[in-house]
Amino acid sequence: MISRMSVATLAAICAFTAIVAVAERQEDPYLTEAFEGLKRIAFPKPSPEQQRLIRQTTERIRAAAQERDHFQMSDETARAVGRCGIPQIAPLVQDSDPWVRALAANALLALDRREAVPFLVGLVCDDGSFDWMDDVRGVTVGSTAASALHGMVHQTIGARVPAKQKPTTRAKREALQAWFWYHTPYHDWRDHPKYGIYWFNGLALYTSTPAAELPGLREKEPDRFKRVLAIWPQDDTSHAVYLAKDKIRLRFIFQNFGSETTWIRWDKTDKDIHCLKMIGPGGKEVPQRKDSIPPLGARIPVLQPAWGDGHAMGWEIDLSLAYDLSASGVYHLFYAYRPPPTAEAKEYSKPVDLTFWDGRGYVNYYEFRMKEDTEQDKSSVRGDPRR
Repeated sequence: MISRMSVATLAAICAFTAIVAVAERQEDPYLTEAFEGLKRIAFPKPSPEQQRLIRQTTERIRAAAQERDHFQMSDETARAVGRCGIPQIAPLVQDSDPWVRALAANALLALDRREAVPFLVGLVCDDGSFDWMDDVRGVTVGSTAASALHGMVHQTIGARVPAKQKPTTRAKREALQAWFWYHTPYHDWRDHPKYGIYWFNGLALYTSTPAAELPGLREKEPDRFKRVLAIWPQDDTSHAVYLAKDKIRLRFIFQNFGSETTWIRWDKTDKDIHCLKMIGPGGKEVPQRKDSIPPLGARIPVLQPAWGDGHAMGWEIDLSLAYDLSASGVYHLFYAYRPPPTAEAKEYSKPVDLTFWDGRGYVNYYEFRMKEDTEQDKSSVRGDPRR
């Protein structure tokens, strides 16, 4: 038999554990910043009827969570409440019950998709169980938030796990958080009550200009946005880790996001213009194999256009053919376009370095890792159908 003192002690321990668990969840910096951002936004004051619907929604979320039943706010209620309900529903994503957190996130999405994004980002690493489907197990608050975020961007999300990390579920979620927090200011928001979506704006991203400020700046400083050349690598992977037997085909994409057509020198064998440098695991340069980049054909002109409006052209390199990558470890491939002093007026005349999102920020190199044939990456994805 448990004494009264033991019961009281156990109750105190349980209460303390719950407080600690909530505190640990609140340590997520993205969720903390979401609530800080909430303080800076002026939301409309809800009317008495809106306040009633907000209170009713809160009660239904808690009741559904207690019964482990799914709850979805109706379109009619969402339209009636609108974004004025965000400040009152948002605190529920900090609740100790994962079902309350997940259902609250869904309610925020219904009220205002764009305003919900910071809170979804903050919940992406939440491992709280949210098994609301009978035939699918392993759903979490985080997987639900991640799934919603993936549906809110028109283009493919380049959430990348840094090459030095293993692609665990946690690492993938953290990569998604970092990508969203950095990139959404440089995306246009195409509004719709149910299907609002972020749309990539290359001119905003590659001039470090928030998309909302871009129209005004283009009027004030038109010359700044006439020629904006971006060069970035494309490898069709979210985690660049390869075996020695792999063929590593890397494409350099050249895009001019400016308002005027520009030209670049396209003789890829001219190393004074197209400058490549591979740095190996030991920090030493890896020499490029002779004739590993084929020369241009006789009918290919020296100059080709990088069209306006983001139209692109590409250059593919087989890294496994061009370099000795037998040593295991992390490699960095640097690329820079250096226009010649004799550049014509129609040519792009400024030096441009490679731009690459490595999972943490933008760098001027492409990062990848070569691993031993016996090395295994263990990804913690078991039981999570919504990575």
